[in-house]
Amino acid sequence: MVDVAAPVVGARERRKRQVSETIERIAVDLALELGMEGATVEKICERALISHRTFYNYFPSKEAAVFGGGPQPSPQGLEAFRRGTSPDVLGDLLDLMSATALAQEQGPELFRDRQRLLRRDPQLAAKAAPKFDRVVDELNELVRDRLTRMGQDSELHDRAAMIVALALAVVQRGFQMQLEADPDADPRAVLQNSISLARRILTEGQKR
Repeated sequence: MVDVAAPVVGARERRKRQVSETIERIAVDLALELGMEGATVEKICERALISHRTFYNYFPSKEAAVFGGGPQPSPQGLEAFRRGTSPDVLGDLLDLMSATALAQEQGPELFRDRQRLLRRDPQLAAKAAPKFDRVVDELNELVRDRLTRMGQDSELHDRAAMIVALALAVVQRGFQMQLEADPDADPRAVLQNSISLARRILTEGQKR
């Protein structure tokens, strides 16, 4: 296991996060109230009391604001994973993704409201697909770097893609568990529990 904990966030970075999360919250609220067509950048700016310039400093489009920037691994976490030497690459990737998710400060309501939007308009998922594809590509590259450093060049691309696919499946199940959980449950705790369950299952398989 590698240390992938997020570093302490400074006041400036916390302020940027607060502004970003405020824009996201308002964008989602407007999309629920008015639909995606009615949730214009102008309306988002009016409600958030910000200029168009400030909005575009944070998000390239209203769709990006609705879907959110998503949690980003810390540079320290990425480097710790990349330089890790444990053969449990999948477990370390799950640790990295868990630490990244736990670092976000958004509450469960925003996550559930985004799910409401996707259920109301399934075509929105297609707009989020390119972003998801970029995340997959970045994770594949990260895992390939780790495997290469460890001298595991056999079936490198397929091995990395399989590790990433398994990790994303675990996280996806964790998100589904969040939707199924009690409305007052902390989604971060639910996600952590799902990842811990996956690691226990993997450990059980190694003992056989």
